[in-house]
Amino acid sequence: MTSKTSQDKTDPLDGDRLPRSATSPANSMPAGESPTDWIGFLGGADLEMATIAELLARQGIETFDRELGWGAKASAYADEIAATIRRGKIPVLIELEPDLAAELIDRCLLIDHHGERAGRDAPTSLEQIHSLLRLPESEWSRWDALVAANDRGYITAMRALVPPASDEEIRQVRQQDLAAQGVTAEQLDQARQAATLAELLCDGRLTLVQTAVRGGLVAEMLEPFFGGPGFINLLVVGPATVAFFGQGALVQALVDASPPPPDAWFGGALPDSGFWGANASRLNFDPAGLLAAHLDTD
Repeated sequence: MTSKTSQDKTDPLDGDRLPRSATSPANSMPAGESPTDWIGFLGGADLEMATIAELLARQGIETFDRELGWGAKASAYADEIAATIRRGKIPVLIELEPDLAAELIDRCLLIDHHGERAGRDAPTSLEQIHSLLRLPESEWSRWDALVAANDRGYITAMRALVPPASDEEIRQVRQQDLAAQGVTAEQLDQARQAATLAELLCDGRLTLVQTAVRGGLVAEMLEPFFGGPGFINLLVVGPATVAFFGQGALVQALVDASPPPPDAWFGGALPDSGFWGANASRLNFDPAGLLAAHLDTD
């Protein structure tokens, strides 16, 4: 465990306070609480998380970072979170599954934009923190906007910015995002190879790839921007996990049939488009069959 003051409230919290979600309509801190009382705890590594870490560092906010992968849980920081509360400080859990005891989670500020907090019009984690810090609009940079758009809706969302993201901006964002995730050249080569095995189903409206390669990397290699053939909806089936990228209505159909987190997860620019994933062993339905049934009725 490493404590970082270079990366991601003194009134003690009431014992019966509910967990604070930065995605609430007010999107503000309760009276009497201040970012000077924050201690940040970082979730899964990617470009948005790295950008949040830099933002918190500029504000002088102490941050813990275990350099976790996606699906990170608060329990990875259990001792540090408990110690933060004893100090009268506020643990800020950034994209961490709140799997600790209620008496601890109830005294944390939760920052996330996955699951029920996801959406085209919902603030990303970076946007939530910028808002909670009450920073002026002048401190919201073009790069911040690109990072937030990338995390919300990938290339489509970056193109929807005003002005739209240029090819070079998209290239830079994607390169830095993959680097922040620790993706290697070998993994990209494997994803590129897996993408060549794609099968087209449902008159081309569903692309199926069966591989152990991470679904997000396969999706990247299929993107026309990176020289791929593109897809309308993509299902990547692996031995351990299953991943889907595509139309929002199909994401919702998968969510409705799935077990709750942490066995399944979803997000993106819903209801327009998004992603879904699950631990394959926890599913009691066939994702390909479910998707085909929905597409065949359209």
